[in-house]
Amino acid sequence: MENRTTPIIWLRHDKLRILVALQSALAGSLVSSVLIFALNNYVTSPDHKDLILIGLASGAIGGLIFSGWYGRPGRRGLFFAGLASILCPMLGGAVVGTFIAPGIGTLLGAFMPLLLFVTPIALLAWCICLCAIHLATLQMRSKFKVRSPKHCP
Repeated sequence: MENRTTPIIWLRHDKLRILVALQSALAGSLVSSVLIFALNNYVTSPDHKDLILIGLASGAIGGLIFSGWYGRPGRRGLFFAGLASILCPMLGGAVVGTFIAPGIGTLLGAFMPLLLFVTPIALLAWCICLCAIHLATLQMRSKFKVRSPKHCP
């Protein structure tokens, strides 16, 4: 006889981590797209899809590393989600920058998220995306009783 406990029993630690990484990758590509449209008058590049792919990759890498920091209840959870929202694109940008151009790419990639503060619309899109990731992860953690890994603060 089969043991049927919950319809979504597969949503445990590692799978939640992958879901947060996918959400973060989607947020990175969305914010990169908004940034391209906001800076369209200032930045002339023949190919903008590279910036969207860099946003996608850096969001996925940062989301995978900082996935345990999202979705915690209370003020402490909001603090860690905010901190992860700052560190996630910086670390992801540094890793992707290292793959593109080791050395200088690491430094430039880490500080690339500071472009968000140039345009208010990109900053607003970034805040909305990362609040949505935090709230969705909070709901998934509470609904399926998934706890954070022990290595997370």
